[in-house]
Amino acid sequence: TIHQNRRGNDNNDDDDDPLYLGQWLPLMSPDQYFIGGGPGYVLNRKALSIMVKDIYPWFLRAARSSAEDRFTGNALRQRKIFGNASVDDFGRQRFFSSDPKFVASYDGKQGRTKGLYEFWGRHFGFKAQEELVSPQSVAFHLLRYPVLMKRHHAILYRSCPVGTKLGDEHGTVLPIDKLAGS
Repeated sequence: TIHQNRRGNDNNDDDDDPLYLGQWLPLMSPDQYFIGGGPGYVLNRKALSIMVKDIYPWFLRAARSSAEDRFTGNALRQRKIFGNASVDDFGRQRFFSSDPKFVASYDGKQGRTKGLYEFWGRHFGFKAQEELVSPQSVAFHLLRYPVLMKRHHAILYRSCPVGTKLGDEHGTVLPIDKLAGS
């Protein structure tokens, strides 16, 4: 999990209490959810210790499924550790199960992810496009090509090369010829 996604989630800094947070994704019932593994999730030391010592020794040894996020949520829920939503104070998402271009352009009103946006709307107030994205979000899920991942990383950490629009706007110090070989 990307460290920046932990920022602003200070509702549980006490290591005596386990913390499990991420993006809520709906299950079959309108009010049931699990924390999505694709967008990533955060476990504090206490929750991680419980996973390693109490859950992993028996956890899914024979499972043949890619639903590790649902299994993790169920195992933690059995120990009364419930997934907290990672939205900011304004109900904007910090973790995303879709690529950034889709999130920035989708209005949430039609298509196969309409139900997901309605689910979030019931819990956090309906938002779409840029209004949905928390300024505290750091998301790389579904960036399928290394060059796209590198580009998002450069924008996020303001390391775009000088001589490019974003590099010149943000005053980076990395000359474009230095990036060309990397």
